[in-house]
Amino acid sequence: GGVSIEGQVGSLKTVAAFKVGGARIGSFCADTVHCDVSYQGDHVSGKLGVEISTGTAYLEGNVGTDTSDPEREIDLRFVSEALPLRALNDIWPQITEIDGELSGQVWMTGPARAVEMNGDLVASSGEFQIPSLKRGLKKVTLEVDISPVALTFSQFDGEGLAGALTATGTIDLLGFNVDRVTQDPLFGPLNLDMIATGLDASGTEDIKAIIDGTVKLTGTLDQPSLAGTLALQKAEIRLLSMLEAPPDPESIWRAIPFFRNLECELQVSADRQLWVRDEAVNVELSGDLDVLRALDGKEDLRQEELGFRFFGTMNSLRGTYRFQNRTFRVWRDGELRFLGDRVADPEIDLRAWSRFPILTPTGTDGTSDRTDIDMTIMVLGSFARPVVSLVEGHPGDANLVANSDEASQAELLSYILFGRSADQLIAALAALVDRA
Repeated sequence: GGVSIEGQVGSLKTVAAFKVGGARIGSFCADTVHCDVSYQGDHVSGKLGVEISTGTAYLEGNVGTDTSDPEREIDLRFVSEALPLRALNDIWPQITEIDGELSGQVWMTGPARAVEMNGDLVASSGEFQIPSLKRGLKKVTLEVDISPVALTFSQFDGEGLAGALTATGTIDLLGFNVDRVTQDPLFGPLNLDMIATGLDASGTEDIKAIIDGTVKLTGTLDQPSLAGTLALQKAEIRLLSMLEAPPDPESIWRAIPFFRNLECELQVSADRQLWVRDEAVNVELSGDLDVLRALDGKEDLRQEELGFRFFGTMNSLRGTYRFQNRTFRVWRDGELRFLGDRVADPEIDLRAWSRFPILTPTGTDGTSDRTDIDMTIMVLGSFARPVVSLVEGHPGDANLVANSDEASQAELLSYILFGRSADQLIAALAALVDRA
């Protein structure tokens, strides 16, 4: 390209026209960047555009350049035609594999101190991934109507690995002052309604969840707030791993300002298919929890805390508990009680049972009689630091109580490990010694 100076002394006009191939600015790449602009007096006018694959986007119009005059006129139009959204990749490391196409146009007109925007934008065939959740959305369609006072999301639809997410609502616009674009916020209050239908929302090692729900997003982008109800259709939680894991600096709750500042008030329920699993516990739960996150005292949070508090009780339906390499069946109506502690380590009250064969010697010839007894393991205390006790009997027995007597515990543990009482083992060992 080139630059030319035209006109007469006192009214010169500078004209620049150029084209750049294979352009790259930071993480943004374009096949072609083209520019055709002119400068005369206190105005710049012309057109600046990019071409990426088969899509294009350009900005055209004129702008006053006298920055001392807040009344200088702005008259611009942004146009996008099937612009590939993959150009946004690498801008936010917490959101990856962005794709789709953006089309539409937006007019920006008025004095520099109060530019008004009007237009509409449509994103189609969109998709993205959130690595920290190991999930994302595909087949995203987004329609946004832009007015001087708000962005109106008339349509947002996307499909997850399973299920779908839809959203509608508005984000207020506070006015666009060109001279204070880096100081003044552009976006005001949020008012967005979101509906999840069978949505596979998380696929991490610690949380896998398919949800239904309706939530409302309010507040602002700097201080958002989420409220509503969620129903877990199917979920698997490695609660102990979460409690013991070190803080993850790449978590969206720490790395992305929107999520870091998000407050919430959610009611979460599960009728079935909510499983809490670790090396010892594999239990299906049902119940309701209130999930709260208020960040007015976030400066007091410890490094490992994210500010979430859980209130409510989950009841056991079925499952297993492993103890001394034996599998016990979890009895119904056990409880995990969340009391709103800063660390989400619930109180646990589980009973699991199994039937063990007991051999009783009947003579000196080594013969034994076999009887079966029910053994219940009672798990109390906190989930991360449980207190385990053994009781002879069935967990359905209303009179069953935890027993901390060491001799009794040793006797029952001997039955589990060897099928004999401790006294019988000592007697058998003595007999072997005598024979030797």
